Amino acid sequence: MKCYNHLKTEAIGVCKNCGKGICKECTFEQDKKIFCTSCSTIVARAEYSPIAIAIVNVVLLGAGFFVMKQWGKGLLSIFAAFVAYYLFGLGGVAIVYLFVMAKCYDTAKALNKGRM
Repeated sequence: MKCYNHLKTEAIGVCKNCGKGICKECTFEQDKKIFCTSCSTIVARAEYSPIAIAIVNVVLLGAGFFVMKQWGKGLLSIFAAFVAYYLFGLGGVAIVYLFVMAKCYDTAKALNKGRM
């Protein structure tokens, strides 16, 4: 197999994202996986500050999850706050806020380590 970019050079592997053959010169490695230079910008992982992500939730509940593109968790947080308010009042909402802040912190740490 030849490199998709250098037609005379033998490929050393296949991009994990697009499946194109790539030579050593066109290889980008991340987390022991190889990607072509085109896909490397797509798969580059963002780094999140866990404390900043948790604090973002003070402004808007679930916003920390939205920043990390965890849309389902963010919407679930807002829904949980409404349910907690209906069942327990403002005390329930405060508990949901603290729980969501802790989960955002943990999620940011996990994303930074590549576990999610």
